[in-house]
Amino acid sequence: MDVSTLNHKIAIITSAKLIELEIVDWIVVDYPTQTIALWRGKQHDILYKQINAYNGSTTLPSFDSIVADIQKLVGEPTTYDVTSTALEASRVIKATPGYLTNITVYNDSASAVYFQLHDATALPANGAVPVFSFLVATKGTVNLPLGDGLSFSKGIVVAGSSTAATLTVAGSIAWFMASYI
Repeated sequence: MDVSTLNHKIAIITSAKLIELEIVDWIVVDYPTQTIALWRGKQHDILYKQINAYNGSTTLPSFDSIVADIQKLVGEPTTYDVTSTALEASRVIKATPGYLTNITVYNDSASAVYFQLHDATALPANGAVPVFSFLVATKGTVNLPLGDGLSFSKGIVVAGSSTAATLTVAGSIAWFMASYI
């Protein structure tokens, strides 16, 4: 069949909720005679579903109604928050894959400190290279809103460091507040 003659639309729907379900992405393709939904999980190949009968009907649903049904299934992502209960040197925000959506750091030190974000399940050893590093002034606070989130494939760890490019763990000088999905 000549692809150029197909009157189809494609939508890619992503959501943090899909990560919880271990589904990486959805693609719905609406052809004139059939609708196909594809989804890909983290630990398996692309799965295929051809939707010829929908809700007991032989009439094909519209593309928009399939997208709406997938969005209902997926829902809005749940945001989780973590907050320090005392000054600390580092914090495992999430020990599994996820998205960091916001982080606030208070530096209680008498000097400026670099704070690093690491893609890890636990605090990495000194010398580890961060995903991102930012400087917080003496007795200062920095808030980083990250929109839809910064993706971490292993886990999310924040640590104070005396150096920017590699981890050199500072003492228990920070207060962390973070949100993730």
